[in-house]
Amino acid sequence: MIKMELPKVSIVITTYNEEKDVGRLLNSIIKINYPKNKLETIVVDDGSTDKTSEIVEKFPVKFIMGPHEGMGNARNLGWKGSNGDLVVFIDSDMILHKNYIKEIVNKFLENENVAGVEGNEKLYNKNKFIAQMLHLRHELGWSQSKQRIPRAIKKNVLKKLNGVDPEYGYYIDWELFHRMHKSGYKIQYAPKAILWHKQIEEVKELVGQSRWMGRSLVFSLRKHKFEGIKRIGFVFLLAFFPIYILFLFLNKPFNMVGLLGILTFFIVEFKRTIKMFFITKNIKSFITPFFDVISMTFVVYGIIDKIINLNIKNKTGRI
Repeated sequence: MIKMELPKVSIVITTYNEEKDVGRLLNSIIKINYPKNKLETIVVDDGSTDKTSEIVEKFPVKFIMGPHEGMGNARNLGWKGSNGDLVVFIDSDMILHKNYIKEIVNKFLENENVAGVEGNEKLYNKNKFIAQMLHLRHELGWSQSKQRIPRAIKKNVLKKLNGVDPEYGYYIDWELFHRMHKSGYKIQYAPKAILWHKQIEEVKELVGQSRWMGRSLVFSLRKHKFEGIKRIGFVFLLAFFPIYILFLFLNKPFNMVGLLGILTFFIVEFKRTIKMFFITKNIKSFITPFFDVISMTFVVYGIIDKIINLNIKNKTGRI
């Protein structure tokens, strides 16, 4: 049996005011079970104003200080400045198992046609309610999609696809996956490649993330109209639930609109909740419809905010 040479791997981390989390991630990378001469870590800072850079500079990493232009631009700076054959995009609020890279690499070595690999993402802060709700939602999304969105991608594939499209904001991973899938690239899942993700915990963070999702959804209509319309329709269906209830107290035809909205809401959320429960075996799955109503309201705010700003830009040439 011919032993294949291990590829060089570049871990690309983007940061923005991550002083609370980035040190924990970098400490986990130090313990990675992979030849040090085959592994490099690149941290691209997106214009942090806290002590992120001071913490990062204590670790043996390549540090790139970039302007505050968003995660997409930072990731592009990272992979373009990398020396690896494989690029692994990791968020600063994650922690890697010591065998994470080895298990990812094995999938590439098993099949030379594999272009991207996703690992097994687990929840780090299990005792936080908002984090639990978000992770349940992610697990449902993973199960419904045939393939998980890859974190590890061959560098030559990134070059051919011109990297990440920064305009998609929150959905840059999803958008890149769709371009890979459309181009016929093979993507695999590595269940033994474990990482832990610290989901957001506070209401203020949830509002910020949801608004970012909403603004990013507007851009999804440019290249993925059907998927974008479906996602936006889902957002409005959930966010408008309180309005459907108010409509019930009005005269026809408004009360009928309210009834139709409530029935559609319960059908959609019932199916999602049952699927989520059978996938996760977590009783808290039945709370997610209420959480969805609140979080999607903030997403709607982000959608409206982005549309208004786009209209201002179209009329004045600037925002």
